[in-house]
Order: sequence, then structure tokens, then C-alpha cells
Amino acid sequence: VVSDFDADAAPMPNKAFAHAIDRGAMVEIAPRARAAWQREQHGATLFVTGRAWACSTRLAHRIASRRPFALGEFARSPTDRDVLRALAGCGIIRLQRNRKPKR
Repeated sequence: VVSDFDADAAPMPNKAFAHAIDRGAMVEIAPRARAAWQREQHGATLFVTGRAWACSTRLAHRIASRRPFALGEFARSPTDRDVLRALAGCGIIRLQRNRKPKR
């Protein structure tokens, strides 16, 4: 089976990630990515395309739900930021411009 994802890819650079947060980027899960999660004593383990990451239960639930969400929702948690940077780096998530007009 050939994967569309590069598990060895470097995480998205911090500067690019911060810029994406500032511009209100939305997170979309790649169509072929599959995710599941398990609640842990402190947070959750997120399983995506054969890999596991420790993160908040909130992030794990959002990724597994496959619904787009605002990247900024997870800007305050260093752990969740690292997971999102890793997922973006290997192509599991895509950061899209927020299509809603600002008021």
C-alpha cells in the first residue's frame, strides 16, 4: 500500500505556523487520512495513518471528527501546536484560508 503521507517529513516551521494562526487558517483533514483516538489519564492519544501522538482530548476529537476547524482554537497549547505542526508537515492536515469574511 502506498501512502500519500510522508511520516518522516519535518514539522511545519514555527514561523509559518504562527503566520497561519494570525491569518485565521482553517484546518482540513486530508481526504485519505484516517484518525481515531483514545482517552488517557491526562489527555488523549491520537492515531492517524499508523502513527500516534499525545494531545488534548479536544484536539483528538476535532481531528477524528473530520470537520474543518480554526487553527487558532489550539494556539495556546504547546503540545497541541506540536501535533498540528507534525500533522501539517507530513500532509495529514491542510491549512486553508478562512473563507468567512472578517467583520
